[in-house]
Amino acid sequence: LEIDLHCLADHIRSHLEASQAPPRVCELAERVLTRVEAKFPITHPSNWGLPATGLADQVIWVWAEMAFGFLVGIEELGRQIGQDWDSQIPSDDWEIVHFFGFDNSFYHAILYPALYAAALPTWQGKISYVVNEFYLLENKKFSTSRRHAIWGKDILTDETVDPLRLFLSQTRPEVARTNFSRADYDRFRAEVYEGKLMAWLGDIFAAVEHDWQGVLPDAGDWTPAHIQFLDSLNSAGRNFETSMAAGHFSARRAARIFLQLLEDCQDFSAAQSRQRQNRDARGRTVTALEFSAAGLLCCMAAALMPRFAGRLAAALGMDHLLQWSANPVLLPAGTRLKAEALFASASPPIAPHR
Repeated sequence: LEIDLHCLADHIRSHLEASQAPPRVCELAERVLTRVEAKFPITHPSNWGLPATGLADQVIWVWAEMAFGFLVGIEELGRQIGQDWDSQIPSDDWEIVHFFGFDNSFYHAILYPALYAAALPTWQGKISYVVNEFYLLENKKFSTSRRHAIWGKDILTDETVDPLRLFLSQTRPEVARTNFSRADYDRFRAEVYEGKLMAWLGDIFAAVEHDWQGVLPDAGDWTPAHIQFLDSLNSAGRNFETSMAAGHFSARRAARIFLQLLEDCQDFSAAQSRQRQNRDARGRTVTALEFSAAGLLCCMAAALMPRFAGRLAAALGMDHLLQWSANPVLLPAGTRLKAEALFASASPPIAPHR
């Protein structure tokens, strides 16, 4: 059995336009749909797979099976959460997001919409596509057969999983091929993850321990600089939320926003360090804003580095920080910080900068 994509060309094109599919995927669709013939098999001879009714020794092609397997999966998900969803009568308010490499673009973004249109012509479900280009290793293709690969057991530990996830997010091949270099990753871990992120957090936790016996003070007087920093936190939160949305998903952009916010936090702390040391009304506001920023970083990290985010939330005494909120809030005054949940020792490993 075959499906003729020419018969469904208008639907495929309108679907890709409505879904805001990446330009490369739309270009591929045009190349396929302008071929003299665009028929593709739905069944094939095999003894492995779901038998095709009425066709001896043929089974349903696995890619066609997968398209409807997603709908069955949604039905099962609904059953688990008490929703009466039916895979054979999908609802228009279902939203599907496909994550895949460009080499699978034909199946996800061209064949599947055609199959849905043929089998479920009245369904107007929303589908979005998040596509990766190829990711190289030391400027060559990953190859397990040539043992040109990064083996999980050789690189993943409790200490490396968080910086590795952040580095992979930052270097994700979203619009063009990108490269994983072990030297670049090691440098990133030392200079950015340890040298900036953990160092800044160590500073602000140590300062509260030194100045306030580990209990977060209430904010006091606000200066224009304080209000400006709070505005920058709100802006970063909104931008990060956009980078996580299905139609605009970008792990690279999310990582950039996270790291830029970290730079802004370092600059704010450096500029306000003397004010913070005074421990007066304005100094308390500096400390409150630093930990509001830490809370926002925690919310962002829940998407990029969930293990790190869990430890930071515990250190801040705020499990709710693992639930996304684009608007930073001041952590409650009187919160007992638990630096040991984030750092290996019972207190931050470095003294506050004076």
